[in-house]
Amino acid sequence: MKKYRSGLLITALFLFLITGCAAGKSGIDDDPDTALSVGKDGTVLQVIRESFTESNYDLNELKSDIEKELADYKGGAITLEKAELSGETTDVRLSYPSAEDFADFNEEEFVLTDVSIYILHPSQFALKEEVPVTALVGAKDGAKITEDAINAFSEEKMIIADIDERIYLPGKALYLSENADASEDLTSVRRKEGTGGAVIIIYK
Repeated sequence: MKKYRSGLLITALFLFLITGCAAGKSGIDDDPDTALSVGKDGTVLQVIRESFTESNYDLNELKSDIEKELADYKGGAITLEKAELSGETTDVRLSYPSAEDFADFNEEEFVLTDVSIYILHPSQFALKEEVPVTALVGAKDGAKITEDAINAFSEEKMIIADIDERIYLPGKALYLSENADASEDLTSVRRKEGTGGAVIIIYK
């Protein structure tokens, strides 16, 4: 069922699956594109918005196919919250118990952890490429992170995500990798157009 995650929906809707969370979805509802939202409890909400016409596809059939795939994953741990049309655009919402479930189901690199854990044990996350915290810049001013700031981390969270879609946060971005841009209010982040590699986000 792995490649349904980026296979069945892509075949049926030309979609690329992403994530988010119910507890932190206040900006994702207004986003016209596919996006993710991470909740304070670590859950992820994925909202898929793509062009879809009834003349070519059947929404009920799509919903049934999604439900079958979800039922095979960890006994139905992922929930299909909605599968509707708004005009000719899909509004498909999948709720994941954790970032790990999103990464596993979609076969994407998506990690959510405490900054302090990553600093002490970066190798435990089996990333495609480890990005040192010292390479991050301020989300607001773009200034390079300082040693004092790194030493002061306590309850901050970190997201490492190799995806293009916008990620909505349950807090505000503090530091980012240089291939990422934050929204003006610092509550969402996405990879810069034309760049690659994992996006690193530290938020609180």
